[in-house]
Amino acid sequence: MFLQSKLHLLFACCHCLQTDHDAQRQHNVELVKMQEESSILKEQVRRATEEQIQAQQCQTEKERAEIERERQLELKPWPRLMVGSMR
Repeated sequence: MFLQSKLHLLFACCHCLQTDHDAQRQHNVELVKMQEESSILKEQVRRATEEQIQAQQCQTEKERAEIERERQLELKPWPRLMVGSMR
């Protein structure tokens, strides 16, 4: 009888350990899923930030080109009217 009680207790402990192991495994699966989702979100944020930076750089280049064009127009000599040739 004593041996049977010990054996029953041993099986009960093994069952508890298996249950704990299964719970830990499920918890690990959930953690991995959360980490993957986090990585995807970080990559999306990184790409959106990169696109925003590129758009700002493009706008800056357009503005610089416009300023340079206006500057060139200001530096360009205006044609002089030749008073003697208007007769």
